[in-house]
Amino acid sequence: MQKRWVCIAAVCVMSLAVCAGCGKKEKDADVQNKGMGTPATAKAMNGDGQDELVVTGMYLTYGEDEDSYIFVEEENKQLFYAPIPDENLFDENGEEISQEDLSAGDVIAMYGSDMVAESYPLQYLGVTRMERTKAGTAQDAEKYQDLIDQIYSAPDASEIPYLSIENKQEMANATTAINSGGFEWSYVDENGETQNVVADAMHVLEWKRADSELVTLNCNTDDKDLLFVFSKKPQSVNVTRWDDTATIADADKGEKIEVELDGKKATLKDAVPGSIYQVDAQWKNGRVTYGFAVK
Repeated sequence: MQKRWVCIAAVCVMSLAVCAGCGKKEKDADVQNKGMGTPATAKAMNGDGQDELVVTGMYLTYGEDEDSYIFVEEENKQLFYAPIPDENLFDENGEEISQEDLSAGDVIAMYGSDMVAESYPLQYLGVTRMERTKAGTAQDAEKYQDLIDQIYSAPDASEIPYLSIENKQEMANATTAINSGGFEWSYVDENGETQNVVADAMHVLEWKRADSELVTLNCNTDDKDLLFVFSKKPQSVNVTRWDDTATIADADKGEKIEVELDGKKATLKDAVPGSIYQVDAQWKNGRVTYGFAVK
C-alpha cells in the first residue's frame, strides 16, 4: 500500500491548520513556517473582535489548470491561505460575486476573526467576508511567481493522483490526506515511451487503523458532508460504504454511495459515523483506490 502523509489539519486553542490547498495542492503542508512572521494586518476593531479587517492580499492562481489559489501580502511578500466564502464575496461596488469572478492579480480585503494557523504558508481560518478592492491583471500576479515556485512544482506524470478530504469539525474545518491502495497507472516517460504500472493492495476492509493505513475522520458536528479534493480531475468517482464491524467476508455487501462530482472535487452527503469507505476513482491514465473510516 502506498502511504502518504496522513493529516494536514491540526487544531489548537488559538490556531488551527489546513491547506491545500491551500485549496489545494501545494508542497506538503507539514513544511513549517521558515522563520516567517505573520503578514501585516490592518485591523479595524469593532469591539467584539468579529468582522474586523484581518488582512489584505493579492489573489494568485497556480496548478495544472490554474485552479488552485493562494494570497500574497504585498508589503512583506508573504504567502498565506484563506478560505474563500461561498457567500459574502463582493466586488468594488459591493455587488456579490463568486470565486469564478476573481482574476489573478485582484486585491482582496478579508474580514472576520484573526484565527491563524501557524503553518507555512500561514492560514487565516476565521475569514467570513471578502471584498475585492482593486481589479488586477496577470502581469500584477507574475511579480510573485518566485513565491509560487517555492510551494508548487508541476506534478510528476508517473505519480498517481492523491486525495484529501475536507470536513467540518468542532473547532474548524479540517483537511485530511487519504491513503491510496491498489492502482493501475500509465504515463509517458522522459524518453517518450509509455510506461504501465500496476500495484496490488489489500481490500480496504483489511487495512489497519493502528498502522495509520486506514485514516479516520472525525465527523463530530451536525454537518457530516465530506468534500473530496483530488490532485487531478477524475472522470468518475464511485464510493462504497461498510459498517466498521465488517470483515473481508463482507466485501461484496457494501452499500453504493452517490457523490456529486464537480471538476477536481466530489461531495459525499451525510457521512455515517462508524463506517469504512472505499473510493474508486478513474482517470484517462488509469484508476486508483482510496480508503478511510469515519467516527
